[in-house]
Amino acid sequence: MEIHVSAAQQAGALGAAMCAAAASGIYPTIQEAQKRMSAGYTSVYTPNPARTAQYKALYAQYLAFGHCEEQARGRR
Repeated sequence: MEIHVSAAQQAGALGAAMCAAAASGIYPTIQEAQKRMSAGYTSVYTPNPARTAQYKALYAQYLAFGHCEEQARGRR
């Protein structure tokens, strides 16, 4: 799966605007709103299948860190 990095400074806000444009009928579908409103991409990354084990290990560390962070916030 390729990872596309949006050129938009506020990608989340642009996505919300696309949803609003489709919901209000400005565009018939979200896909059409995306096609018309997209800021394009600055980069595209393709994961290396040979590094799957490494990616899984790093993701496990990421999840563990997130769990610790949630636990720490719950104790405040």
